Amino acid sequence: MSSTVTNARLGSAPDSWGVWMPDSPKQTTGARYLDEIAMAGYRYMEIGPYGFLPTDASELADELAKRDLKVSAGTTGGAFHRAEDFEAITREALDVARLAAAVGGTYVVLLPAMYRDLFTGEYVEGKGLDADGWKQLVRATQELSEIIKGETGLRAVFHPHADSHVETQRQTYRWLDDTDPDKVGLCLDTGHIEYCGGDSAEIIRRYPERVEYIHFKQVDPAKMSVVKDKDLGFYDAVQMGAICEPPGGVPTAESAVCTTEAELTAALDRFGAPYVVKEDGLAAGKGVVVTDERPVALAHGRACLTRGGGRVVVEDYLDGPEASLFCVCDGATVRPLAPAQDFKRLLDDDAGPNTGGMGAYSPLLWAPADLTEQVVRDVAQPVVDEMARRGAGFIGLLYCGLALTSRGLRVVEFNVRFGDPETQAVLARLTSSLPELLHAAATGRLAEAPEPTWSEQCAVDVVIAAPGYPGTVTTGGTVTGIEAAEELDDVHVLHAGTGTTEHGELVATGGRVLSIVALGPTVEEARARAYEAVECISLEGAQYRTDIARTSSETKDTPVILS
Repeated sequence: MSSTVTNARLGSAPDSWGVWMPDSPKQTTGARYLDEIAMAGYRYMEIGPYGFLPTDASELADELAKRDLKVSAGTTGGAFHRAEDFEAITREALDVARLAAAVGGTYVVLLPAMYRDLFTGEYVEGKGLDADGWKQLVRATQELSEIIKGETGLRAVFHPHADSHVETQRQTYRWLDDTDPDKVGLCLDTGHIEYCGGDSAEIIRRYPERVEYIHFKQVDPAKMSVVKDKDLGFYDAVQMGAICEPPGGVPTAESAVCTTEAELTAALDRFGAPYVVKEDGLAAGKGVVVTDERPVALAHGRACLTRGGGRVVVEDYLDGPEASLFCVCDGATVRPLAPAQDFKRLLDDDAGPNTGGMGAYSPLLWAPADLTEQVVRDVAQPVVDEMARRGAGFIGLLYCGLALTSRGLRVVEFNVRFGDPETQAVLARLTSSLPELLHAAATGRLAEAPEPTWSEQCAVDVVIAAPGYPGTVTTGGTVTGIEAAEELDDVHVLHAGTGTTEHGELVATGGRVLSIVALGPTVEEARARAYEAVECISLEGAQYRTDIARTSSETKDTPVILS
């Protein structure tokens, strides 16, 4: 089989615009769909649900001509496994086929009925068919295909569909083996096949002559994990973005954006504990609550709804350790820096409220050796490529906040800046020129720039915060001992929230006051130096964690599974 496609038609369909029904107030209009598909550059399209677009052939032809669009196929379907439904299925199929033929179409896509209610997800039938039901399904698809060809000249192609009786790769093989290729072809939907755990490429290799029509999409692996774990129906899965248009699929947590308290409570019920509730807007890194206590989650969500845009995000909880990776980008090329791990909670053992970060360390000796490569391949590069595809190429610093979960790599957050306090630890180990790297990104020459180089030393950063942080901060406290701290080997004290009085005294002026960065041949030695420096510094009521990087040696043998 040739690897080059020379006669392909590239088009789109109304379901990519969220259109599943002939009419619904929640759907876009037919006119808007046609306008947008034309503006997107497509020249071919499917008619979609019968009645969504004009059913009068001359009227539809006029609308298409205005936008230089052509029809590739019509779409129909039904319960092919029930003989009593065949007559009604045939009538609708012929209406669709005649319309498609009248406006220059070539195919009719046949969709099997679903065994779950589309909108509620409730099972209305068993997942499997008995021998008679399967024979009837095969018979009906072939007979209907012959009727369509005889009446209109169009070729019918059968579409295996999630939550239907032909959904898996094995069921697709069975259908292909039991049907006559002269009567009916296959519409291969790559998203639906992968949704059901199959391999579209293998189907093409095994039955190249049967694949006559393709619906090209993919699934988001993170969201598919949720679909399977919670046994969600197809509608809910699509609503949460489990099936997505290429080049989607960056692994992230399932989420829900809520604008009312009713939506908030429903989302909390849906995801369950531990609850992850995020303010939808700038919150200085402190707008997230992670808690096992539903009243706490609900209270934070309610507070978020009263501020800013009146929106709050509820997410599925991501287990496993977190990591951060900074990537320098020039719109096409991605150059990663070294991974780091920060400690977001105020108190030891990840207790207390969330903060902007209380410390960090690098490198991550416990992480998979190919972590950086995986993040670039599965996260950073797809994001940069997609931005370029949209005509909004990203040039700058992409901060990838990640969770290394039991279900694989997941994105926690993106920022377009260096992240504090990981930056302090990462840059302390950088031995090549950061300005040269950034200049190469700014001038579009990142691919020509050498890879960053790194010291074999380990870096640990401990943050000293003012009393009251991250709540109401008490400022004005005198800071002493910095000179003594910096006299220690490989220790640097970085100022974040300090100032001087008229008498020249150093005082705290912000929440996070100082970052103490220490280098050492091991994480343990760097950590010891950092805390020796911390003990040199005095600030009344100061807050700092005593366990930064302590877990490095404790977790390095913990198995981490990345997808």
